[in-house]
Amino acid sequence: MLNWYRALRAGSMEEICREEIKVPVRMLWGEGDTFLSLALAKDSMKMCKDGELTIVGEATHWVQHEQASIVNRLIRILLQKEL
Repeated sequence: MLNWYRALRAGSMEEICREEIKVPVRMLWGEGDTFLSLALAKDSMKMCKDGELTIVGEATHWVQHEQASIVNRLIRILLQKEL
């Protein structure tokens, strides 16, 4: 994600990524994020061949700290699918 933030400073989403992202991408987004808009997350998913966006309620920009049990459960589910 750090590189994603750096890339945003470079310009529009189209300038950041000109090719479809082929690796699976799973993004967890806090419903109450006041730093970044949900539109950014949705635009990011459009660039992914296999992208999945999960909106976590009662969380802000710091989803992994505020809703750790939900994040851990979602990661476990994803890992079980991959095995």
